[in-house]
Amino acid sequence: MDISKIYGDLKVLPTEILIKIFTLVGNRYYLSLVNSEFYDIVCKIEENKFQLKLIDIDDDEEKFKSIINSRRVFDEVKLMDIRSNENHVTDRMREIFTKYGNDIKKINFYNSKLPESQFIDILSMNKHLQTLILYDVDFSITEKENVELMLPELKTLKTYLCNFIIPRIIFRFPKDTLEHLSINNCILDQQTFGRILQNQQRIKQLEIDPYNVDPAQMSELKLEKLKLLSKRHVKQILQSQQQLITLDLERAHIGDSEFMDICKMTQLKSLRLWIDRISWEKLDNLMKLNKLEELALTYDRLEVEYVTMLSKVPLISITTLKIEFPKLKMLTESFIAISINCPNIKTLVINGQSIGVIGTIVQYFKNLETLNFECDSDSVKVVNFPITDIYNEKLKRLRIFDNQFNNPAREQFQSQLTLICLIMQSMPNLEQLELVNTISLELDDLANILACNRKLSQFRIEDISINLKFDKMMADMIKRCNGNLNYFEFNKIAVEIDENSLRQIMDNKFAFINCRDWKNQVILRNCQWSPIENEIDI
Repeated sequence: MDISKIYGDLKVLPTEILIKIFTLVGNRYYLSLVNSEFYDIVCKIEENKFQLKLIDIDDDEEKFKSIINSRRVFDEVKLMDIRSNENHVTDRMREIFTKYGNDIKKINFYNSKLPESQFIDILSMNKHLQTLILYDVDFSITEKENVELMLPELKTLKTYLCNFIIPRIIFRFPKDTLEHLSINNCILDQQTFGRILQNQQRIKQLEIDPYNVDPAQMSELKLEKLKLLSKRHVKQILQSQQQLITLDLERAHIGDSEFMDICKMTQLKSLRLWIDRISWEKLDNLMKLNKLEELALTYDRLEVEYVTMLSKVPLISITTLKIEFPKLKMLTESFIAISINCPNIKTLVINGQSIGVIGTIVQYFKNLETLNFECDSDSVKVVNFPITDIYNEKLKRLRIFDNQFNNPAREQFQSQLTLICLIMQSMPNLEQLELVNTISLELDDLANILACNRKLSQFRIEDISINLKFDKMMADMIKRCNGNLNYFEFNKIAVEIDENSLRQIMDNKFAFINCRDWKNQVILRNCQWSPIENEIDI
């Protein structure tokens, strides 16, 4: 069989058609067992549309071989639960890095322990490595004390729970190679941290707990992004970093003095703050940050003056705003005032507020494109809220989420009919919708949402319905209602249809179909889901 000829003939077809053809064969693993050449074609065609990763190599031998023997090129590897006494795992690691070492750009180590020499050998086989992530990783010390890791392209190191190994790793890196360093849940002594900064003076993005840091050690850095995990030395550190573009102090409970210093940092474009210890009278100083585009504020007290002041501060440059006030409920008047004083907001994240204000938000934030709304615990009791004359033609992405939901017997949202009407009538250009534990849909409700929102491309539901079932009737309705739908996911629903029957009904409408009755889940997709909460970069 001449695979080059077959591939040449097939690649002239549109990717969408090829994907649909290959779904008839079954999943990629079984396909590789039937015909390795055909498997290679699938990998090549899917390369740009669906990313693959080598994840957990301590897996079925045949499955591992089906991956390693393909012509696919991998640029990311994730290694989990690696132990040095498992020889077959060590052999697989060497096989992976021997074959893909020149292509791999990112390595993730999770919950692993191995000899230091082996760890160094692994990294040394990946000359083009750019990102290294270490989560709860440890190794036993060996004699390779002076071996330098030749990783000239390494730019990012992220560590979590790796106290012991951090200095032994970083001091082996080429000098001044790192641009992004994150040290989380790891306490380094002052001398060690000072040596790290002397060795890596090109760092632009830094995440640390400054408890044992001498602020003078950071004075030579020209950071662009900084995240501090405690309050200690914040004032002194900021004095030498006036050029910052992004500052995250959400875990550093600063007071008035530090806040006033921040408001003098006129280059800031993104700012995250916990404002409990800042006087509400000082909050109007935020208007001095005339380049600020992203602002996230967290507040856990009950003084209404904070909301009153914030609603009066004109922040014309803000395009992304996150408000997390779980104990203090904001009235519709406050959101109206914020919409007037922050007229250019495109992305809004609201946590811990009543569902009753969502209509006001949709109506008054005229430039809003993305709304991520987390309901408070009282939202289920809200009977109704006005939706007359509400119309927002710019809103494209909506997520309504209730994280208080734990009990399947919990009462349903009393305003769910109003919410359904709001979604159907007020958002003509909605492209992505996610409803999590908020609306108990009936089949007619689902059909009406799909029929009214003709541009809806991605739809994800975690429902609390008891009576609704995913059966042939629902599958047929989904197929008929919306021609633009490329992703549909329904969780917490009784599945009363098998996967083969579902494929027949869909008639190649979706490239990938997963019907999991044991998980009460159905996924239909032509594309990957794009989580709204993950794309908000603050």
